[in-house]
Amino acid sequence: MSGLIGQAPRYEFAVDGYVQCLLWSANSDRLCVASAEGEVAMFDMANGHRLWRVDGHALGTASIALATEKDVVASVGQDTQLRVYEAAGGRVVATALLPGWGERVSFSPNGKNLAAAAGREVLIFAMDDLLAANGEQCSPVRRFGPHQSTVTDITWDPRDPGRLAATAYGGISLWLVHAQDDKTRDPERRYEWQGSSLVAEWSPDGRFIATGDQDATVHFWFAASGIDLQMWGFPSKVLELSWDHTSRYLATGGSASPTLWDCDGPEGPRGRTPKELSVHSEHVRALVFSHQTQLLASGDAAGLLALWTPVSSRKPVEQRGALYAVTALAFAPNDRALAVGYADGSVVMYDVFL
Repeated sequence: MSGLIGQAPRYEFAVDGYVQCLLWSANSDRLCVASAEGEVAMFDMANGHRLWRVDGHALGTASIALATEKDVVASVGQDTQLRVYEAAGGRVVATALLPGWGERVSFSPNGKNLAAAAGREVLIFAMDDLLAANGEQCSPVRRFGPHQSTVTDITWDPRDPGRLAATAYGGISLWLVHAQDDKTRDPERRYEWQGSSLVAEWSPDGRFIATGDQDATVHFWFAASGIDLQMWGFPSKVLELSWDHTSRYLATGGSASPTLWDCDGPEGPRGRTPKELSVHSEHVRALVFSHQTQLLASGDAAGLLALWTPVSSRKPVEQRGALYAVTALAFAPNDRALAVGYADGSVVMYDVFL
């Protein structure tokens, strides 16, 4: 053992195709992996053994979600299908036909609803209906849209499990999942701008919605007022966002240097110079903060994994190299392990020593 992570991974395993998504169970004992080739698999992280695998989605799995309380996994992909599986064994619990290529899927914080973004719509499924479907088709309880373009991302309000933000061309739409009028088709609120946001992350305290944008910018939206700050200077579109657990710091990709934004105070990041973290020689493909500390992990297209304590230092505290691009990163909820996914389909798990 050396430093913050083990000198060598504790476990190594693989899926078919590059790793698209990594999700830990709430008690840190299982890891769900989805590949761009479609495979969805679950691994027991006590011993590194695969519990189950399914072929997933033809043409590729785009997104997965895990509801630990109900022990189910959901996935969407290019085949316009939603599938829900038993997390323990992989049996299909429910399916649904989507109105287009599935972009994102996400369970509400209270586990009562599942949102799926597909085409220009967001579909809401009740958890009770999914569990009662017995492997058959399930119908959504609400449909939000159409949006101006394909919905690119969805993120739940951490303070209100019945409130959802969706990104598309033209800005962000906020939808009330628990609205009493089932005929309602208008969002509660819109944050408008003439551009396309690709990814979105609500800060844990609910103060900001951050977006990474097609035009190589980052937006900070003050959720209460709708005021937005647009940050320029990225060399490419921004697909990587991660808030720290205090909601003070946002880490962004969009270049070979992860960038740290300080959002403290009434003005947030306005007028502040962000901190650039330099060690990567290639574009950052994934980054994530740990859940209980301000330890940040980043991985690039050359296969370099770096760990940072970015609040106190611009230099990495750990580095590990690999032959293939890093495509996904995920800290276990207890922060004692870090899963790293690569473009060749390999996944490694490092112990984390804090």
